[in-house]
Amino acid sequence: MSVVSVMRIRRKPFGHKNNIGRKIIELRKQKGYSQKDLLTRIQLLGWNLDDAVLSKIEGQDRAIKYEEQKIIAKALNVDPDDLSSDPTAY
Repeated sequence: MSVVSVMRIRRKPFGHKNNIGRKIIELRKQKGYSQKDLLTRIQLLGWNLDDAVLSKIEGQDRAIKYEEQKIIAKALNVDPDDLSSDPTAY
């Protein structure tokens, strides 16, 4: 039996509580990671972040703490500053 991955379409506009959510999505998709894959990588690094929190961060509906930014960047194998380098992310 094969498993088919279905990508959901974002139904609501991006929020304004952080300016890196879109960059996280972009990098996650470039690496072929689902949100669940990224959460697993984050948890393997010893950080407990749940799917609702990651979804809100990606949707820019929740502010992100620098510690969270660092661990997400590490899970994506990028520098934390790479997440906030896009001035058009807002």
